[in-house]
Amino acid sequence: MTAESDSSTSNGTSESRTALSAVPDGLRPTVQMLIVQIEAASKQLKTLQAENERLRARVAELEQRPEIPESALVLPLEEADADTLAENLDAYIETIDVLLENLPDPDSAADTSPSA
Repeated sequence: MTAESDSSTSNGTSESRTALSAVPDGLRPTVQMLIVQIEAASKQLKTLQAENERLRARVAELEQRPEIPESALVLPLEEADADTLAENLDAYIETIDVLLENLPDPDSAADTSPSA
């Protein structure tokens, strides 16, 4: 092995150093680069697997929440920002007001029903 290849493999495993000794001198830099890339990909894969497991746990947690009918009005109060929460509450109140205004008047419904 050359001095250059010895210094660049000092961070690698002993297996990669042993494997490099069988590689012709002209190919060692390329093989070393590939080893570094594989190790980086392996590290990234482990990071992604950990994130995937965290997301699986979060999905399982969310699936434990009770089912809410589609017709239900959901009022999420998880906003950290008070202004955003106030805006959301104002929008919900306006929506409820519009719905209430469009309900039929119970007194007028009684007037139109046939009397016995």
